Amino acid sequence: VLIEDPVYTHAADLFRAAGLKVVGVPQDMEGLIVDQSLEEVVQTVKPTLFYTVPIHNNPTGATLSPERRAQLVALAQRYGFQIIADEVYQLIGFTHEAIDIASLRSYDGDGNGDTV
Repeated sequence: VLIEDPVYTHAADLFRAAGLKVVGVPQDMEGLIVDQSLEEVVQTVKPTLFYTVPIHNNPTGATLSPERRAQLVALAQRYGFQIIADEVYQLIGFTHEAIDIASLRSYDGDGNGDTV
């Protein structure tokens, strides 16, 4: 399982308790860094799952941009892993500005269930 690093501690613990290998991938102030280095990790680890909190990430607070969302879903489609998008904070706003971000699943255009 690939997870963002840092990640919500109990999520990582849950995957480990299920006997899964957990590999952290870096974030910046805009969330998950979707670039060539992430693709190299995917090629090496060959994950079946990627766990993410793309909106108001816990613990960083970052919200993944639409561009990075599309790149992550494309990566999942290319390498055949599923994304678990924990969007529990989607309806919570931490500023007075409204955030209108589509769910990560809406980027899964082929509908084959790459994102849940």
